[in-house]
Amino acid sequence: MPAPRPRPAGSTDGVRRSGAKPERRPGAEPRERRVKKGTIVRLLSEGLEDKVIARRLGMSERTCQRHIAEIMRAVGAKSRFQAWYLLSALNPKPS
Repeated sequence: MPAPRPRPAGSTDGVRRSGAKPERRPGAEPRERRVKKGTIVRLLSEGLEDKVIARRLGMSERTCQRHIAEIMRAVGAKSRFQAWYLLSALNPKPS
């Protein structure tokens, strides 16, 4: 029986090797992170503090601050107030 040929670096046969990360599209976020960011946006627009948001979502305050910073960067806000204003203008509350 002939010996198996060595595979070129980077080739795949559809089998995930141990330690290998699954391929993702550039800029794609896992669904859980999108859901958490959406919840953070809602809680941020309610005017809650980082500590309260983090506690409600079961994450560290620092992780919550990082998500808020990413959200602020995405909407082009320079402050939490500006982020709140921009986000509330995008998502008006039903009356």
